[in-house]
Amino acid sequence: SMDLHQYQSQLMFTPTGVHNRIFVENQGNEPVFFHIVGEILDRVTQGNRVQSHGTETWLLGGSQNMIVDVVYDEPGIYVAVNHDYAAIYTGAVSITVAGLFLPNINETATALGVVQGAVDTGMYAGVLGNPADSVPPYGPQSIHHPALNVHCMCSDAVAQAQADAGAVKLWEAVPAILAAAAEA
Repeated sequence: SMDLHQYQSQLMFTPTGVHNRIFVENQGNEPVFFHIVGEILDRVTQGNRVQSHGTETWLLGGSQNMIVDVVYDEPGIYVAVNHDYAAIYTGAVSITVAGLFLPNINETATALGVVQGAVDTGMYAGVLGNPADSVPPYGPQSIHHPALNVHCMCSDAVAQAQADAGAVKLWEAVPAILAAAAEA
């Protein structure tokens, strides 16, 4: 619901054909059966050792972690889930949007004035950004994110400070983009 403002769940965006590294931590005492619907886990690393190549689901025990490497070859929406489907009902889902399967979103949003200067990045993050609280601080080896969106468990003042620093307010941008798409 867009009325949740900075508390609204956000998507992660990535171009197709690039290497993505996902760090997964199971802080509970129940196992996690990690799976990305529609995608193969290219490499799974645990304990500084590559455990698997080209698997669909990986069992992660309680109080363990892993690194998953994946390349999204096709544009689309990919959902990372725990194959213990009861966990989905508690919110244990992550959504990644790969590539640009809807053309001209970046250009449309810029033309509407919803965001300023969307860039051609090969992903929707060029206009909608990735969640501000999911992007680590930049360092000399950081991958540049073309845009950020306002997302945090924070006060309205902190959220406004993110917006003042250039982060996109999705609760304003998304309805404007959808309205423009409906008129076209």
